[in-house]
Amino acid sequence: MPPEKRKKKKEKKGMIVFMLSVKNFIPKKILVLQQRQLGDVIVSTPVFSVLRKRFPHAHIALFTEDKCLPLVLHDPNIDSFEIIYKQGAKGFLASFFASLRLYFGIAFRGYDLVVSMQQLPRCQMATFFSFAKVRLAFYPRHAYRKVLYNLYPLEKEYAGYVGDIRPQILTPLGIEPTYEKPCLYLTEEERERGRYILSSVGIATLDSLDRVATLDSPDRLVTVDSLDSVATSNTEDRADAADEFPAFITLDATHKHDRNRWAHYKDLVKCILDAYPDFFIFLLRAPGEEEQLREILELDPKRVVMPEKAPSIRESMACMSYASFHIGNTSAPAHMAVALGVPCLVVLARTHSEWHCPPHDQYAGRARQVEVRLGAGILENYLQDIAQQQNTQEVLVSDIQGDPISQQDAVRADTVQADPHAALNLISPKMVMDVFDDLVKNPHY
Repeated sequence: MPPEKRKKKKEKKGMIVFMLSVKNFIPKKILVLQQRQLGDVIVSTPVFSVLRKRFPHAHIALFTEDKCLPLVLHDPNIDSFEIIYKQGAKGFLASFFASLRLYFGIAFRGYDLVVSMQQLPRCQMATFFSFAKVRLAFYPRHAYRKVLYNLYPLEKEYAGYVGDIRPQILTPLGIEPTYEKPCLYLTEEERERGRYILSSVGIATLDSLDRVATLDSPDRLVTVDSLDSVATSNTEDRADAADEFPAFITLDATHKHDRNRWAHYKDLVKCILDAYPDFFIFLLRAPGEEEQLREILELDPKRVVMPEKAPSIRESMACMSYASFHIGNTSAPAHMAVALGVPCLVVLARTHSEWHCPPHDQYAGRARQVEVRLGAGILENYLQDIAQQQNTQEVLVSDIQGDPISQQDAVRADTVQADPHAALNLISPKMVMDVFDDLVKNPHY
């Protein structure tokens, strides 16, 4: 028997034996390791819900960085947090001793199940110091990790929306895969703060926003499933509120990496303002990203608005919960829109699209998410046309976007073969606008 087959057979046999040993395993304390990034934390929220349903009496803790903590505050499925404090860390020694306190604290608290969503060095350290009976992870890609983790699914590759893939890590515990939407939670005080921010930039008055607030759940802690897109919901109550609440789009036109930021948002916003004269544009940003949005703000200061001070993550969530639509890059706000039930359009920076949007029929009655990307065949034809006409000053590629392409654009396009991210800016505003028109005019719930 070939060595590869022997190894695979041995792993499967061991997996069956260990599956039997954990069949009746009921953990008392569970530690989920999801160190970063913001979007990864959002799409991992179904894992907490599934664990809570399977082990309702267990204590569930989340190991994550301090920058990710605001996203999961008030989640009823998380009991406590193990926080990596990276913001404001002062010096190597201070960081080193803080890490020691964290890892020894994990050892002291006696977790009996660790679910490692990521296998980063800090996650591996937390797993080692936990001394947990069951240490679960996705299939380890390095041999030494198979010593660190003693339970994992045999599947090495997964297909589908990432929010559906994450809970599949729990299958070795006998938990069948489920399809749950990522979910974020806001308090009524936070939603009140969001209403205040929206009124401060002129999108709505507090009186009209208070009218919408009466439609929400009376509970102090509310999910945003019941808030789906205030201005454009297809429910009768939301339709009534639409007359008082102006339609607005949250726009995520910034990114810390230029290669992931689409360069034509200014032209897209201009098209939206012309086509939809009643729409407002609410610009999302992180501190220090104001200059990236300056040109967009100048298009129409009354309808393209941005708070003077950058909202916090929780404040941005609260504002977005009232939005009619979201448009943006492949970054955390796109996942946030999915979790908040806001119809969303994503301009993809990568060809692998399943990460960003769930299938259109995945969640019946929920907000629709669509994407715009440059197909591989179209891109290949585009590059061939550029190569044939690279000596001309201006070429026309009508089957791609119908817009004149300058020689400078042609040179940029020719670099796509070396840098896949360069394909992002080959997507024209017209292509995105066509998809947005379809999203607006067709049922988006």
